[in-house]
This record gives sequence, structure tokens and C-alpha cells, in this order.
Amino acid sequence: MNSDPQLPIWFEVLGLAIPITAVVLGVLALITLVRSQRLSNGERVGWTVAVVVLPIAGPVVWLIVNAITRPPKSPVA
Repeated sequence: MNSDPQLPIWFEVLGLAIPITAVVLGVLALITLVRSQRLSNGERVGWTVAVVVLPIAGPVVWLIVNAITRPPKSPVA
């Protein structure tokens, strides 16, 4: 990494952290979208578009909505 002496190192770290976070969130959201059984095909397409077009907000909103509306797991007896 070629450091610019005018900028602090945390600018470069932040410059890498944001895209990496966007990719990780996007992949996580797409995996949960594919595995979700309660969505119709149209809803799945809509959420997929939102996740791809809005790289951070789309996955965050999907993961929150999915966590809120997901039925609770039944205890294993």
C-alpha cells in the first residue's frame, strides 16, 4: 500500500473497510434470501434488487426485517 504522507493511516483503513463490509453484508443477505422459504418469487427478486442496488442499506434492512419476521425456532426435545 502506497501511503500518502498527507493523510492519516486510518483514512486508508477506512477506505478498505467500507467496501469489504459492503461485500460481506451483501453476500450474507443474498445467502439468507436464497434460504428464506417464506418469500414469494416476486418478493425475493425485489429484495435481491434492493441488496444489489443499495450496497450497505439494502443488506442491513433485509437482515433486520428477516430477523424480526422470522418465526422463532422450536426447542429441540
